[in-house]
Amino acid sequence: MAALLVLVEGILLALQWAAAGRTSQPLASIFRSQAIFWGLAFVVVPTAMLLVTPPASFGDAFVDERIVAIGYEAGLTTVMWIVLAGQATFTALTWAYVRFRGTADIATPQNVTAAGLFLAFLVGVALRASWLAGIDSALLEALLPLGTVVSTIVLIYERQAGWPFRFLRVAVVVGEIVWSIEFASKTPVIAVAVALVIRFSWNANHRLKWWRITALGVLSLVGFFAIQTVKTEVSTRIEVAKAADTYPAVVGPAMPLLIRFDLAHAVADVAFLAPGSWIDAPEYLSRLWSEVVPRTVGSGKDDLTPGQRWAREVRAQTLGQPKTTVALAEGPIAEGYAVAGLVGVITLVSAVFTATIFTGFLLKRRSPFLLAWGASIISQPILFERGILGLAGGLVRGCEIAAVLLVIFWLAHSLTRSQSVHRGSHVERTSRVAESAGA
Repeated sequence: MAALLVLVEGILLALQWAAAGRTSQPLASIFRSQAIFWGLAFVVVPTAMLLVTPPASFGDAFVDERIVAIGYEAGLTTVMWIVLAGQATFTALTWAYVRFRGTADIATPQNVTAAGLFLAFLVGVALRASWLAGIDSALLEALLPLGTVVSTIVLIYERQAGWPFRFLRVAVVVGEIVWSIEFASKTPVIAVAVALVIRFSWNANHRLKWWRITALGVLSLVGFFAIQTVKTEVSTRIEVAKAADTYPAVVGPAMPLLIRFDLAHAVADVAFLAPGSWIDAPEYLSRLWSEVVPRTVGSGKDDLTPGQRWAREVRAQTLGQPKTTVALAEGPIAEGYAVAGLVGVITLVSAVFTATIFTGFLLKRRSPFLLAWGASIISQPILFERGILGLAGGLVRGCEIAAVLLVIFWLAHSLTRSQSVHRGSHVERTSRVAESAGA
């Protein structure tokens, strides 16, 4: 039964992929990126578990002790029924949207000049350099994502020829890879990959488009393994390597990748608990409000992210482990089931779908603020591996970053415009002097 349910999940994801082809960019690329991400988490990972059925062992993050305890067949069957409820909802909503899809393509943004992009890029570099220099500031930490948002905007919208613009595009890709290593996060690499998929899919030759996207996928996997190797401590790498050696040669090398797509483990967190055993609805709404209120406004707000709370309150409880500060991917399916059972799954998945449509709408706007907000959303993993608590916080933080970028773009546009006016006035005065001298 478990294998059949995994197969059904794959079919639903294929249907989501097909529906994405009937929508315009950039929404089509976002839908397909989600399908790939969820395919790794809910199809590849369970399939590997069923094929290998590894026993629980120390240092093996791929194995779920709760599933091992009752057997992979029974455990994954329980998990996949919950997953299918969420995926069926999302796929059905995607096909329903196809009937009312928009046909407008991505618009060229207004007042986002090359000078504005270069200035924003330099601001992002300065912020990251300050953080690496050891400057401790809440404001600096809040503005750190600005660099990734600027990189996303450059990769999607900047298409001018000439070496300065080529340099900028290469610089943002290299910069995000380096930042992924320094900041110990895969998020910047995922943001670059999604942005490049949108870029290659936008008004590109069909054959060339898919060649580029395939090459991008291969490079992303290679880069991911490289980042994982660099950012992981030596002791942890040794443990992971020992665990990987116990798997068949076909599966072992993929372990560092598969353990990062742990949404199925999040569903397992709640699959063996009664719905509503985490927090009640009033507490959930209170936390949601806390995520919506900006940190500079809220008082007494703790610094734990929704992923860290999930690790401390859900994962640690179900596994009987001590509390940790590691942030885990919870996703809308697991979070919804923990709060309100299948009704919660359908509700939260529908909310993520709505946020996905909203992001596609933002990225089509000509307003610098709106497109920057959309870019800030896809520069975070909130549409892929976060529940509504993480999604709400990400939307608010993205809005704040968009407001900062709007000021930078406006400043660069104003300076460029004033220089043009001054240059034009100078040319006009020179012409009048020349005419007077000739007379």
